[in-house]
Amino acid sequence: TRGVRFDPNTQFMVTGGTSPAFFNILSTILNPGDEVIITDPGYPCYVNFVKFFQGNPVFIQIFERNEFDLEIKSLKNAITSKTKAIILNSPSNPTGQIISSDTLEEIGDIIQKNDIWVISDEIYAELTYDGKIAASLSDSEYESCHHRLIVLDGFSKFWAMTGWRLGYIIAPPELITKMTPVHQNFAICAPSISQAAAIHALNCELETQEMLNTYKKRRDFIGKRINEIKGISCLEPKGAFYIFANIKKLKIASMEFAMQLLDKAQVAICPGISFGQNGEGYVRISYPTDIKNIEVGMDRLETFINEEL
Repeated sequence: TRGVRFDPNTQFMVTGGTSPAFFNILSTILNPGDEVIITDPGYPCYVNFVKFFQGNPVFIQIFERNEFDLEIKSLKNAITSKTKAIILNSPSNPTGQIISSDTLEEIGDIIQKNDIWVISDEIYAELTYDGKIAASLSDSEYESCHHRLIVLDGFSKFWAMTGWRLGYIIAPPELITKMTPVHQNFAICAPSISQAAAIHALNCELETQEMLNTYKKRRDFIGKRINEIKGISCLEPKGAFYIFANIKKLKIASMEFAMQLLDKAQVAICPGISFGQNGEGYVRISYPTDIKNIEVGMDRLETFINEEL
């Protein structure tokens, strides 16, 4: 569905989800003390993955003022002789934003000049709201850097197969060769039943489009409500199914806000601090639930802010 060009015999590995895929990749490319660049805020498991293999996560802050796009100057400043890889996630968990094509082009140049790996987590790539798959370094126009590109994707998000645990890796042949014994010994194979279900899922274009339309309605509803509540605001997410709401004007830590909201209003959200130090002052709202639940949740959120803060 993506048009990514690769040799399925030498550049492709099916895994039991993208988390095991990270295990295969990092166990193969990392040595103790190697550095991996990660955005802040970003998906918190990346940090744990890197530390497990005795690597050192290096954080580059991304900001709402830039729609949470990477700042190339910060990226260049973060690269050292120990840098082994950069992890990209676009659309992003938690921000829902997409790395711009201009930024991707500059990242591609940086890869070639520094000879470092890019691990592109594209689990939300098809889950966008403009009718286009999110731009990626896996696109043919960036082919000059594909020798240092590792792509991860899976069926958990766009095909809503979370519990089936199925993902895949696209990487240069020499890396797939090195990862294969890791995969064989630790996982053996991805579940055969899940693989059969995924083949069927690839033909469900009408269903996935209907799902996207539903997500868009939920996104628009939540975004409108948030920006109408005094003290909080949000950007419109371009992909994924998260809204990263700014609560800085409320003068309360994100963890305290989330715990109070859960205790007093029975609404569960994620504190921004869970996604990195630069996520403080934000909360992540996820919307893969029925619109009626969302309406109740937003009513409770507004009442909580007006009456408790």
